Amino acid sequence: MKKFLPLFTVIVFLLGCQKQDKEVSIRPVLREKFHGKYEIVSCVSNIPVDLNNDGVESCNLFEENSLIPFAAKIEIMIPFQNDTYFKYNEFTYRDWWPTENERRLSATEIVPTHTTYTTVSFFYDYRPSDLRGVFADDLKSATFTIIGVEDTLLDIKLDILFDDHIKVTSTRKLYTRTGWVTVEIESVYRRYYKGL
Repeated sequence: MKKFLPLFTVIVFLLGCQKQDKEVSIRPVLREKFHGKYEIVSCVSNIPVDLNNDGVESCNLFEENSLIPFAAKIEIMIPFQNDTYFKYNEFTYRDWWPTENERRLSATEIVPTHTTYTTVSFFYDYRPSDLRGVFADDLKSATFTIIGVEDTLLDIKLDILFDDHIKVTSTRKLYTRTGWVTVEIESVYRRYYKGL
C-alpha cells in the first residue's frame, strides 16, 4: 500500500496541473473575444408596453423610452490570468439600465421622449447591476446568477452573435401607464471599446 501512495500523489498533481494550464490558456482568448464596453443597437420586448404614458404601446423600447439608446450599456470584464477569485470561464458583467424613480412612478402626464437626455433622465435613475457570469464551454452563450442586484432585473442570459455583437435576453419589471409589468427583452449590443 505504501508503494502506491507516491504514485497516487504524482497522478493527482499532474491532473491538477492540466486543469491549471486550461484555466491559464483560455483567459487571453476570452479577453480578446469579449472583454470591453458595449453599446445597445436594438431593444425589443416580447409584449407591447406604454412606458411614456402617451396611450400607444410598442415592442420597440427605443420608441417608448428614448433614454435607453443613451443609457443602456454593458461591460464585460474578463479577469487576468493571475486572478484566483474567478474560475477560468467566469467574468464580471455590469449592466447599465435606466430604472424608474419616484418621479416616474407618480407621473400621470406624458413622459417626454425624443427630447434632450436631461429631460428624459428626470424620470429615471442610471445605475448598474453587477453580476458574475459563466461562459458555456462552446463560448456561444453565458449564464448569470442573480443575487443582490436591482430588483427590476429578474433574469438574464447572453448569446454570442457575430463580429463583436451579443444578444442579451433579460426579464425585467417595467413601469407602464397601467402599472408594473414583467417583460422579456431582447437587446443586441455592439462592442465599441476593447479596453486594456
